[in-house]
Amino acid sequence: MLRKLPLELLSRIIGYLQDIRSLRNVCLVGNGTLLEIARPLAWREVHWKWNGSLLAVGTDDTYQTIVRQFCMDPALIQAVRRLEITIYNDYQTSSDMFCLLLPSQLPSFTNITHIRISVLGVPWRGTDTSITMRKIIESLPYLLSLHIEGCVAVENHFSDMQPLSSVRHLSLWFCNFFALLNLWRKFDNLKTLELRAGDGKRYWLEEKNGEGWGGFNQTTFGIAQSEEDNSFYVAPIDTNEAQDDNGELTEANDPSSYILEAGEDANTADGDDEINDDGDDTENDESDNEAQIEEEDVKSDHFVRLNVQCECMSCDSICSDAGYVSYIFHEGIDLLFLEELVLNVSLSTSGYRRIMGNLTAPLLRKMWVRLQVGSLWEPTEDGMVPILSFTKFPLLEELWLPDNGFDAEKLIACLDLAENFKLTRLYFNTPPQNENSRCLELAKKYAELMPTVNTIGWDNTISITIARDSEKSVLGLMEDAWVCPEWTGYTTHLDWWHR
Repeated sequence: MLRKLPLELLSRIIGYLQDIRSLRNVCLVGNGTLLEIARPLAWREVHWKWNGSLLAVGTDDTYQTIVRQFCMDPALIQAVRRLEITIYNDYQTSSDMFCLLLPSQLPSFTNITHIRISVLGVPWRGTDTSITMRKIIESLPYLLSLHIEGCVAVENHFSDMQPLSSVRHLSLWFCNFFALLNLWRKFDNLKTLELRAGDGKRYWLEEKNGEGWGGFNQTTFGIAQSEEDNSFYVAPIDTNEAQDDNGELTEANDPSSYILEAGEDANTADGDDEINDDGDDTENDESDNEAQIEEEDVKSDHFVRLNVQCECMSCDSICSDAGYVSYIFHEGIDLLFLEELVLNVSLSTSGYRRIMGNLTAPLLRKMWVRLQVGSLWEPTEDGMVPILSFTKFPLLEELWLPDNGFDAEKLIACLDLAENFKLTRLYFNTPPQNENSRCLELAKKYAELMPTVNTIGWDNTISITIARDSEKSVLGLMEDAWVCPEWTGYTTHLDWWHR
């Protein structure tokens, strides 16, 4: 059957195969024509893993030869579209040939449109890994999307890096504050910015199958202090000494503090003391960080999608990552081209109101801004119920509100939702316990008060579709299982390959 198809059509069909297994199977069918088409496509994704501690003495030369041979094959170089680089264990730019060889070879990979660099498996990572990241980024001037995990940068590390106008999608996972702030400013044509923050524990438990902190089985890592210069770094620790009476890691040895910034954990935004890189105890000064952002003049008005998510295992207080987000919106910025906004961080009620009050995004179509605790309707200082008008988002189509939605009249009146004539989907938080039966009754009330809405959902509970006639009158409700909206998650690199 396939032999009868024109070569152009056959190439187009095989080109739609995205997974490597399918492409390899096509290469093995024994057809020379299919092999010629599929073999280059099988090299579209290349994943290089570097773990210098596993190499015996002298084997680094062998690995170096393999990398060079790969880079000398023009067909392979032209085929690579997506490159992943994962670095594990001990790593130093002064000794590892990987960081010296790779940046020198990458400029010949002119068709790479996406690159992912991860150093989350390097427990003692510091400026060495961020230096390597910068070399790799600068050696690929035609990137469309860039994904970085675990970048720990100093304040001015990327300050003299030349801007890259080609990058449209930037994803930063578990990077420290200076990396977050300085990196995205170097991509002046960004359309999508996605930040995954927090202490990283949930990431290792859920996505790495609980393989320990930093990906090392049965090994506990924590904050250690250098005897030479009193600086702090992550290292294996004695769990007997590092645990408190309840068996939990003490604050000084909690690895989560390193992911945010050395010595700073999720409680520092609540006024607790923090340990800076010099080992001194200093108070958390929010105004310094806020002033720094203003001085840096963050350019964000070109974003089409902004997605910031904090995945701390527990946020009893507002975490630092949520604080950094609120700094950006403190004075208000004009996101004139923003269409999708996701702020899944632990914001306070006042922080939510400030963001909604300062945000200018006339093209916004989808929005989810999470509230940590408390009620959206907590009285203001004058004892009045706050009013936040959503009419300044006239194109809003999907809205996830940080409320259980159990007071329909108040919610619609205080947010002016009846004036959002484009709104078709409305989502709420999980309803109170034993109150699920009221969802259908409430959905009908919302449907009657908001004639454009056709879907209403409660998180992890239920999704209700509204049937209407030609005059927008409610004909009936259809109950279905809850499905989280796709736009609240992360964008994959495949979305960028076909743009």
